[in-house]
Amino acid sequence: MTTAGKVGAEAARSLAQHETPARVLVRDPRKAAAPAQAGVDVVIGDLDDRDTVDAAMRDVSAVILVSPAIPAQEITVIDSAVAAGVSHVVKVTSKVSSDSPSPAGHAGKTYWPTGPASLSYAEAAEELSAVLGRPITFRSLTFEEQKQDMVDAGVPERIAEMNAQAIRLFAEGDSDWVTDDVPAILGRPAGTFRQFVVDHVAAFR
Repeated sequence: MTTAGKVGAEAARSLAQHETPARVLVRDPRKAAAPAQAGVDVVIGDLDDRDTVDAAMRDVSAVILVSPAIPAQEITVIDSAVAAGVSHVVKVTSKVSSDSPSPAGHAGKTYWPTGPASLSYAEAAEELSAVLGRPITFRSLTFEEQKQDMVDAGVPERIAEMNAQAIRLFAEGDSDWVTDDVPAILGRPAGTFRQFVVDHVAAFR
């Protein structure tokens, strides 16, 4: 079971493609169509509503938790998983300590997957410009600008505030690290941002 954001929906789609039963918890019914078409079981609910989380947890053996950094919601999911006898919870997050109790990609281990090099937003804009053949610029926004833009786009205010705080941490270098976890797990070098842009150039255009 997973939530239906970009990472969660892709995980569910991949599982369904491999004929592994998957279920997603969807707060917005408009996001249910794509997972359902991929053969994923869809449950309408909310991480703030324990009853709907319990309903989605029924007959589940593993959970991929992809959610904003809101402890109350994370605890709700984990408590529900424990009550349902779920044996494996994968918490997808931006950063976690090495002694975190949350299982990651392999039970009992925590991974910090990164690309092969640290990249600033300005440098990412330069890479985009080079591949797309047109100037892409980066302009830093204040915390309040970030938050208000998300609120204007329909994001609940407390989620917008949490996201803006995370983005501010990124700008301050909180996620500025490089590890060898990806090549160690996959047995090949981690892909570069330039290659990612080349591979998905149609979407960027």
